[in-house]
Amino acid sequence: VPLLATVVSVAAGVSGPAGLMCWIRNTAAGTVVRWLTFYIPLWGAISYSMWVYWQVVALTQRALSQELFQDDDDERGPGIWSQQDIERQRNSLRCLLMLPLILAFCWTPSSARRLIDVFLPDWVCMPLDYLCVVAGPMQGLLNALLYGATPAV
Repeated sequence: VPLLATVVSVAAGVSGPAGLMCWIRNTAAGTVVRWLTFYIPLWGAISYSMWVYWQVVALTQRALSQELFQDDDDERGPGIWSQQDIERQRNSLRCLLMLPLILAFCWTPSSARRLIDVFLPDWVCMPLDYLCVVAGPMQGLLNALLYGATPAV
């Protein structure tokens, strides 16, 4: 996918010096290429990740609920997890749902900035620019903190 994005931008003639944060020029064609090769796939991946995580969590929650209500007289035998284990797993699932939200949090400022650039190309908002510079690189830190906060780890 990155190779395809590079080939498209070079073939469209929009790659080159474009400031500090991008290598696709700020032209009409560059804006289209930037959205088609980065921001649309990015938000598609974030949305798909959210959907997948939501489905996994829902399925696992159902399995944990069945395990919780299974008693010693059940024909399948006694439950293999204690109440404490099940609660720890549920807390882990809550942390799991935060992963795609971290992606959304880290990429929303840059996406908003690029969307504003489409409609107001000369608009300048230094606080939003600083937020873009700070939020993007925080993805690794936030993922590490969440991983460390996960009870199952």
